[in-house]
Amino acid sequence: MLIDSSTLQRNPLDFIEGFYNTKVRGKNVYVVFDEAHNIPKTLASGIFLSMFQKQSMNDPHISINIPEYDGTIDLDLRKQKFAFATTDPDRIFAPLRDRMKILNFDPYNEAELSQIVKQNCESVIFLGDVLDHISEVLRGSPRKAIDVSQDIVTYCENKCNSEFGPDQWKELVDIMTINPVGLEDDEYMYLKEIKSRGGEITVSSMAAILNHPRTVVQEIEKFLIQRDLLKIGTNSIRHLTPKGYKIQV
Repeated sequence: MLIDSSTLQRNPLDFIEGFYNTKVRGKNVYVVFDEAHNIPKTLASGIFLSMFQKQSMNDPHISINIPEYDGTIDLDLRKQKFAFATTDPDRIFAPLRDRMKILNFDPYNEAELSQIVKQNCESVIFLGDVLDHISEVLRGSPRKAIDVSQDIVTYCENKCNSEFGPDQWKELVDIMTINPVGLEDDEYMYLKEIKSRGGEITVSSMAAILNHPRTVVQEIEKFLIQRDLLKIGTNSIRHLTPKGYKIQV
């Protein structure tokens, strides 16, 4: 069972009534909490943390007392199993993350993302190297590949044309306002601002320019650093890389 963590109820009582009692209690189930960094802190620091703290190799049975609930949550880890998936583990409630067994997976490469796009665009004929251009903006995410596939199918249906090449992709990029290499708007603005200032800036200055707290700016920087568009030098000065200079902003 795949659960979008952002849809979980914040109130523990609502979580028990709306999720545990209906989907887990007394059932054989494997629950995957997707985007686990979005688990509400009220749950991460309460029910979920208690579950890990009480877990024992010798006894698969867990009972968790909830003050707001007249009773306990009873789990049998032979029947009820849980996994947590995230692209941003640093945002998971730290005491909870520290008790997890971490498995790291390599991101999807561009060839794999291109294949996902093709599989979700069965009615579309891709021309030339357009799939290479499409995969460049997908940020290694199969979810984004599916989203873009839906946009491509809709575009082709509206044009009454099943062929989709570089020219059609360029038009769709303009229509959907897709930034270079799939940059989010804040990331795009970051590159634009640092480039206009000679390619160097401090995080405090960028925070003032973007009107964001330092912590938010540091989150924005993660993808830029990962894609080798930005590096942090001595005295924490941010520098555009040669690759970063090539991005059209």
